[in-house]
Amino acid sequence: MILVNTTFLVESGLEGEWTVWAHTVYIPTAVSAGYRHPLLMRVFSQEDNGGTTYALQIQCDGMPEASDWLDKLQPVLLDEINRRWGQHVLHFTTMMEEVERV
Repeated sequence: MILVNTTFLVESGLEGEWTVWAHTVYIPTAVSAGYRHPLLMRVFSQEDNGGTTYALQIQCDGMPEASDWLDKLQPVLLDEINRRWGQHVLHFTTMMEEVERV
């Protein structure tokens, strides 16, 4: 399993608007494309970074599915975020591979 994790730093005051968008656009886009178990998490931080950090995770069966997400679907969603919120919502993506399930 490959986990595609996109971390978002959402500027203070925009959290409600952004999480509604994540629940009504980002996550449904993933589900309708066949990606399973999308998960939105709030990241706890001891630093005041001027906003709230979220992690949005998409599970993929393997690299081909992860590549499809990263090459086709996610860029459209990130472009929309950039158009709507610009530098007020920052993001970066990492991929993780499951090594062992206990």
